[in-house]
Amino acid sequence: DHEMGIRLANLSHNMLELFPGSRPRAGWVYLITNLYVDAWYKTPIDVIASYQQGYMAAMGAGDFENGFLNWQLGVMHAYTGCCNLDEILLNGDLLMNQATVYGIESVMGMGSEILRLIQFLTGSYDIDWNEFEKEDDEDIDGQHLFGSVDDGDQSLVSGKTGTTSAAAAAAKHSESNAKTRRTFRYWAKTQMALFFFKYDMAAKFVREYTKASSHDSSYENVVWRSFLSGLIAAGLYRKTKNPQHRRNLRIMYKNLKKMTKLVDDSNVKDRCLLLKAEWVSLQGGKLPHKVLDAYNHAIQTALLRGQIQTAALGCELAGEHFLRVKREQFVGDFFQRAFYFYKDWGCVAKADHLQDHRSSYIDPMSSRALKSSAKNKRIPSQIQLGPATYN
Repeated sequence: DHEMGIRLANLSHNMLELFPGSRPRAGWVYLITNLYVDAWYKTPIDVIASYQQGYMAAMGAGDFENGFLNWQLGVMHAYTGCCNLDEILLNGDLLMNQATVYGIESVMGMGSEILRLIQFLTGSYDIDWNEFEKEDDEDIDGQHLFGSVDDGDQSLVSGKTGTTSAAAAAAKHSESNAKTRRTFRYWAKTQMALFFFKYDMAAKFVREYTKASSHDSSYENVVWRSFLSGLIAAGLYRKTKNPQHRRNLRIMYKNLKKMTKLVDDSNVKDRCLLLKAEWVSLQGGKLPHKVLDAYNHAIQTALLRGQIQTAALGCELAGEHFLRVKREQFVGDFFQRAFYFYKDWGCVAKADHLQDHRSSYIDPMSSRALKSSAKNKRIPSQIQLGPATYN
């Protein structure tokens, strides 16, 4: 019952203001309400500000781990809310440095995977795709992610030292951190493969992501499981013509469509419309203007909501579609807009890739005016998360 959830979330926030004595638990209140309620319908700027309130309340109460969890989830929401990637990278670096100083291990796994994705998208490093696909559940530095407690701790778990409960709690905490990292590793890898249309690879990763996050009903994971799976299904259908992939796309589109009805002005709307456009583009016999209208609706909705990432991807997918069906009159405009939206988002890797592969349709020196995410009131021009604002 999302309406009830919204009322309770608002009530809990009001109680925090009325009863300052409840502040020690305020960090958890902000974290839970943002993660499971507010992210569905509030603007990214409001949700990020609320995560910052949770960070400040938890740190003030001495609950450092919860403070850092609020900070980390705020960084993630900044990404899914389409804030500028350079801003997110700057804040994410600060987060990881501070977490190391405080010894907050619970955010290190999630944080490193999100940071890795953003570093790749901003062009900080290139990927060897063969090695990337073969990468297993080993950490980047070779340390296994999901192993059990080491031999010394195993003796504690078995009760040999008389501290079984403490050791078991530590082992459970370690296992929880590992599951979280696994979830975000495959969430990030799915997007890295999908952005470069490596659909077979992305399909393997999204299965692992879905499996790892199946227990999680937070906004971020519920929405992204369907959105990513739908885009991958569309790409695989174009490649294989296997009707199961088209059915999967329809299922994921219907999932998101149901989500748009959970609350008024749902933040799922633009992603739902992009899956709809992909579905319409796969229907044989559809008139070109029907497909054009579907893509344009998704792109304009994304722009109005400040979702520059969705708008960029929508433009690129539309350009690729009209290129395939030989409707050249539409191709250049979509690719040109995709290029500028990726640049505006800070996604250098995609802008460069698009320029390299569709150079005949792109003029990087064009002065054409395009709506900028930075000017959208839903998106903060600067991410204010953590101990201080930076310049």
